[in-house]
Formats: sequence, C-alpha cells, structure tokens
Amino acid sequence: MLCHNLPGANRHLAEKSYLKAQADHKRNIKNVRSVLDQSPPASRPHCSQRIRQKQIKEQESARIKHENERLLTKIVKNGAFVDCHNHYVPLNLNKQHRKHQQLQYESDFQRLQQRVNQVQATYSAREYAKDYAKTQMIQKRLSRYPPTKK
Repeated sequence: MLCHNLPGANRHLAEKSYLKAQADHKRNIKNVRSVLDQSPPASRPHCSQRIRQKQIKEQESARIKHENERLLTKIVKNGAFVDCHNHYVPLNLNKQHRKHQQLQYESDFQRLQQRVNQVQATYSAREYAKDYAKTQMIQKRLSRYPPTKK
C-alpha cells in the first residue's frame, strides 16, 4: 500500500501506523451507537387500555347472564319446557276468542243476507219496460241511419 502523503521518516512505520488507524476506524464504526434514542416509548396502560369501558362491558355481561339465569329458573319452575316425545297437545290461548269472533262474523253475515233477500225493488218491471221502449224510440229518431234488422 502506498503511503506517500503520511508524515514520517520511515515508510514501513508509516504504513504500520496507517493500518492501525484503519483498524481503529473499523472498530469504532462497528461499536458506534446512535445519538437518537430509537427504543419504543414506555407503555402507559392507563392510556392504551380503556379500563372504564372494560368494567362497563363486564358489568353489562354479568347483568345479562344473571337475568338469563333468573328467567331460566322461572321457566323451569313453571314447567314451560315441552318434552321431545311428541305426545303433547299444543295449547292455544286465543282459541276461545277466535271462536267467539267467528260466531259473531257468521251472525253478522246471516243478518246482512236476510236484509238483502228482503229488499223489494222500488222500480217496477212494467215501468222499466216502458222506459226501455221509450229510449229505443228516441234513439231511432235521433240516429242518422236506422238500425239493421236481424
């Protein structure tokens, strides 16, 4: 290696000091540390975790669980479960109400039917025939061409 610009009387010593300086430089580069701190910041759980929301959620789930258990015990106590053997008769609480409504509808229908059957025509058939004949005569007189006979 040429070391012309290094100060010193002996080229061998100059080269030796150059190589030593180069090794020191490499060692310094290897052991260099950043001036900036790149480590993650200290964690603050009171900022990242929402403890109040977590407590509210837990309280709500505990309340729902308690309510479900209460309702389940009430259902079991009342015997509302149906066995799986298909020997049960389905009960309908509205059966009497629907039967009463059906009877009421039928009686209303019969009453209306009787009223319709009892109605007498206010316009007699003779008057209707006279009016029809009259309109036919008027149509014959008013028409330009008489109707064809069949």
